[in-house]
Amino acid sequence: MHTDVGGIQEIVRDSKLVHPTEEEQQKAELGNSEAFAALLKRSQEDPEAFWAEVASELHWFKPWEETMTGELPDFEFFKGGISNPCYNLLDRHIENGAGNRTALIWEGEDGETSFYTYQMLLVEVSRFANVLKSLGIKKGDPVAIYLPNLAESFIAILACFRLGAVYSTIFPVFPSNPYVTVYKLLSRKLL
Repeated sequence: MHTDVGGIQEIVRDSKLVHPTEEEQQKAELGNSEAFAALLKRSQEDPEAFWAEVASELHWFKPWEETMTGELPDFEFFKGGISNPCYNLLDRHIENGAGNRTALIWEGEDGETSFYTYQMLLVEVSRFANVLKSLGIKKGDPVAIYLPNLAESFIAILACFRLGAVYSTIFPVFPSNPYVTVYKLLSRKLL
């Protein structure tokens, strides 16, 4: 069933897992498994050129000087470059006129769904980034995110990216008092 809700097409299907038709696969950016295999091969044969091409599609506040330096375990990608995942995932799409397009569709295990346009998501991310700022969180600060699989988890992660904070998600299947558990984990790490 297709209904139009505020300019956004909402699709309701009986199955949660929908496999694309052959025609839909051909229209996709990669097309099919052969196209993916060719892309993978190119990435393995000349990784530096491949990743430079991929990264050039993003917004950079400061361009990188070198695409790849060093080797495992001591290596860097895009040395000297400055970018922001939140800006690349939200702001640049809004600036390119996609503010009213669907950016996030969330579906819970119980079938509950919600959707966010790029503009709606940016508003929520900015609100939560301001909450974090009011708590004194700034660039480089660590933030632990203790949430189940919700759209709000993604919003919290993007808010951390927006501020330049370093986030870590904590698997929410800990004992009944998560704050004590998180404190114990952190104190073991810090002491």
